[in-house]
Amino acid sequence: MPRIGRDLNLALLLRAFAAALLLSGVWSVSSAQTPPTNPASARSAPTELAVKSFDLKLVEGKLIDRPDTLRVKQGDTVQLRWISDLAMSLHLHGYDIAIAVQRDVPTVTSFAARLPGRFPVSDHSAGAARERTLLYLEVLP
Repeated sequence: MPRIGRDLNLALLLRAFAAALLLSGVWSVSSAQTPPTNPASARSAPTELAVKSFDLKLVEGKLIDRPDTLRVKQGDTVQLRWISDLAMSLHLHGYDIAIAVQRDVPTVTSFAARLPGRFPVSDHSAGAARERTLLYLEVLP
């Protein structure tokens, strides 16, 4: 093959390769210098979900030293840390969570606050027919 034909084929091959790089986005031609973007930083940072912990003390079946309404935001992780001088059977309505609290044994109940609303925590120790509300959990949207 004559040298001119070989040089022409090489030039065409280089142009085709450069065009492929341009089209694929691997190589760009620009007069302005822009810093490369990090895809992770381009996205907005996810909102951090909070862990809301409450120490709840029950004496003779009654909540003491705590307001009767606990407030959290939807999406929060809720930790209810119970201590009682009596064994009790509690129920968080709406979330249908049963909580067995042993006498003088710390009990931790954790869950994600997914449902907005106001939910009672009741004492079911004497049976569901004679339940008594101890406190309310309010989950705000």
